[in-house]
Amino acid sequence: YSDSSTQNITTSVMWASSSPSVATIAAGGLATGVGTGTSNITATLGSVVSPADTLTVTAATLVSIAVTPANPSIAKGATQQFTATGTYSDGSLRDLTTSAAWSSSNPTVASVSATGLAATAAQGVTTIFASVGSISGSTLLTVNPAALTSISVLPASVYVGVGSNKQYTATGTFTDGSTGNLTNS
Repeated sequence: YSDSSTQNITTSVMWASSSPSVATIAAGGLATGVGTGTSNITATLGSVVSPADTLTVTAATLVSIAVTPANPSIAKGATQQFTATGTYSDGSLRDLTTSAAWSSSNPTVASVSATGLAATAAQGVTTIFASVGSISGSTLLTVNPAALTSISVLPASVYVGVGSNKQYTATGTFTDGSTGNLTNS
């Protein structure tokens, strides 16, 4: 003021942005980035206008990565597709599944492809990571024993006479490609 005193007039002034496509500014002085670039911010009260302050809006930056599904449990020999979702500084979400770098903490249990598909090899637990630069997310993958997928019975189409016997055999095929005799179980 003319007497050299100062006063907070933030809520009293009229705020303006020279480039609303870059940034908007609300009553009270809260600026919001809309697009990348620069905008001059001014405050006006009566006939007095502040010097322009340059506000630079940069592209949103990656803050975190979520790997889903969270902590799945699958059978040995099965596969699991993972998805990486990035959260950015502007609150937006982006699918990073095909652009993230994928890795497994224990490749002997499960390996993971460049597109997030995990292939199991042994029973156990491993951590699956998705990384972009210095930002990463992870989840645990538990690999259980191989699960039964089908049963075949042999021999097929047998003819026996009255009072005759014929032994059948049941063979199970499991998720890891292995087979086992299930005749007694």
